[in-house]
Amino acid sequence: MTSFRCTLAARARGDDAYATAPPARRFLLLEVPGPWPLPDAVDAADLRADVADAVRHRAGAAGARVLLVRRAGRHPAPEPGTPRRWAVARLGGPSGTGGVVWGTWTTDDDLLGVDPAITAPHHPGERPLVLVCTHGRHDVCCAIEGRPVAQQAAADPRVDVWECSHLGGDRFAANLLWLPSGLLLGGLTVATTAAAVEAGLAGRVPLESYRGRCGDPAAAQAAQWFAMRKLGVDRPDQVVVESVRPLTDAPAAPGERGHDPHVVAAVVRHGDDRLRVELAPRWSEPHQLTCRGAHGARARTWRLVTLTALAAAS
Repeated sequence: MTSFRCTLAARARGDDAYATAPPARRFLLLEVPGPWPLPDAVDAADLRADVADAVRHRAGAAGARVLLVRRAGRHPAPEPGTPRRWAVARLGGPSGTGGVVWGTWTTDDDLLGVDPAITAPHHPGERPLVLVCTHGRHDVCCAIEGRPVAQQAAADPRVDVWECSHLGGDRFAANLLWLPSGLLLGGLTVATTAAAVEAGLAGRVPLESYRGRCGDPAAAQAAQWFAMRKLGVDRPDQVVVESVRPLTDAPAAPGERGHDPHVVAAVVRHGDDRLRVELAPRWSEPHQLTCRGAHGARARTWRLVTLTALAAAS
């Protein structure tokens, strides 16, 4: 019997990838070469129990997500005492002022001195980080789809490429995260990777692969995506969501009565132009969304209600 593959099922259903970037605005990266034998990143790092607890607590307090990283390709576990790297990445948003600070660790105790809330300075011209999820113990599709993409991306010397642990959205593998911008792409293949990296270096994204900017609310991600599609713009930094608010008098979807209490209205700016984007959340039919998950899960999607140009301020 053929094993279930969540990426193949998602492609067959035509699942929308937009507005699915995770909420973290900081990332704590820990270099752990060799295999990651457990689904949870901190557990897979095989740290001493008290250190693992401290890493989780400090990362949670700083609003940081812990990711394991390793260089692309298969590597044996390091010998004891081999220096490894850690990093704290602070996302910059549309302003582009995020940053990454690096350090090294040799023993578990070294990680007790790492502060995930540290101010990560912005260094213009520094090679951007590219992380590709290859965490097969969390979801086999991440390894099958992610490893070839990571190796393809690593062939470009202009980017600093690492494999990483679970990013979320396994069914959209291969998933590629740019840091410190926080732009997340999904559904990449070996054939599309080089073009996606080339676009990313210019601040552009392939819209069909753009999942959103990590840290932005899902409604803001959806509003930006619909506005970019309407405008024909592929630079997220040029399409800025200024506000998102709920509406109480929005019309219901076609065929439904009354009003939809969940509709939100966003104001999106592109240069001197401003758009009003109204969106309503919807839930998919129940499906098995991950390779390890149970059948019956539902995914949130967004329905475009209206998209209109706003009059210029006088």
